[in-house]
Amino acid sequence: MISIYAGVTGHLDKLAVADVSRFESELLRLMRGKHKDLLDEIRTKKQIMPEMESQLKTIIEEFVKSFA
Repeated sequence: MISIYAGVTGHLDKLAVADVSRFESELLRLMRGKHKDLLDEIRTKKQIMPEMESQLKTIIEEFVKSFA
């Protein structure tokens, strides 16, 4: 769900198609390592609630800046 969210909200728009798979893998590794609580909450609720979206957006925006 995190990968789909990143794509439909435009966070992948500037990436080369060849980099999307690596981006997804590294983003999920980050989420599992540092944001497991948020990831677990999304899994439990099976959706991204509005109160989670702000936090998720910030995490992804910071990740995009550091993705090389």
